[in-house]
Parts: sequence; C-alpha cells; structure tokens
Amino acid sequence: MTRATLALALSLAASAAPLAARAADAPLIVPTRDVDVTYQTDQGGQRLQQRLHWDAKDQFMRVDSPSPGLWMLIEYRNRRVFVVSEPQKSIVETTATAGPLPGQPGGVNFTRRGTDQVAGVPCTDWEAMDTQGQPTVACITDDGVMLRAMRGRTVLLQAQRVAYGPQDPALFRLPDGYARIQGPGPNEQ
Repeated sequence: MTRATLALALSLAASAAPLAARAADAPLIVPTRDVDVTYQTDQGGQRLQQRLHWDAKDQFMRVDSPSPGLWMLIEYRNRRVFVVSEPQKSIVETTATAGPLPGQPGGVNFTRRGTDQVAGVPCTDWEAMDTQGQPTVACITDDGVMLRAMRGRTVLLQAQRVAYGPQDPALFRLPDGYARIQGPGPNEQ
C-alpha cells in the first residue's frame, strides 16, 4: 500500500467516540454521513488515484489504493484494520489498543487558516503538526470529509470527486476464503 494511501486512512482515523463531540477550535476528522471520495495524489511525479468510501452508520472506511486489488478496511468501533490483497488472496489484520488510533488528533492543536473549495465542495483549512513535526494543512468540510492535505506547498492528496449518499454494504465485507494473517500489534510496529 502506498504511503499516500496509508496517510489518507490514518489521517482520517478516529475513535468510536461520538462524532458530534469536538472542540469548537478543531475540525471533525471523520465524516458524519456516507460519502465516496476519489482523490488524486502525486507519487514521484506520477499522478495516482485512490478512493475512499465511508459508512457513517457502522463507522467503516474502505480505502482503495492505486494498486489494483489492494485495499484497506478500517472498523472504527472494533478498532481493527484489515489490508486486503486480492492477487495474493490474503488479509492482514491488526488491532489498535486503547487510546487514539494512529492519526487521531489526541492532543493535537489545530489552527483555523481560512476557507476554500475543493472539487466544488466548501472546506476549512486547518493547520496542525504531523508526526514528523512538520506543519500540515488539511481542508476539511464541516461534516468531516478531508478534501485536501498539504505539507508546505506540496499537495499530498486532493479530492477530485465527492459524492454523498448511501454506500453499497458489499464494499465493506471482507472476502471469504482468503488467508488470514495477524499483523503486528501497536507495540510491535
């Protein structure tokens, strides 16, 4: 899975706490309603697309990487992450311990930097420090959809298409008959 795919998924990761609970000076970081977002990212000069599906009721996120047949499913309530490789017919599963999932704001300070519009959808630019201590700006809708992420002047990913509406439940089902591999725990990574 590409770094951009993981960055997208982890930057949107959140706990099973009520989505409406947030400070007035911080964005929602997971969508409050079903959405399908197609992103574009630049990997070494090559433009790639990846897709995110969010099921608000069950709090499932599916991220389809630019690599065909490779996708990730995050179950927020159960704190489980599955990486599915269709070519290898395998599923790697990891479980997060208590506390914030990777990419959660737990203790992160956000600064509102203005408003913009990405893929025809209004959003607010929020600045925070990333895990390497670098300032990162994410343009996030009022209902928790990240539309763009930037580090400095570099766009890490940007929404090309945003479609709100019910998502097909089949998108969030793990395939039957695949080899299951237990991935490293949070303290083993």
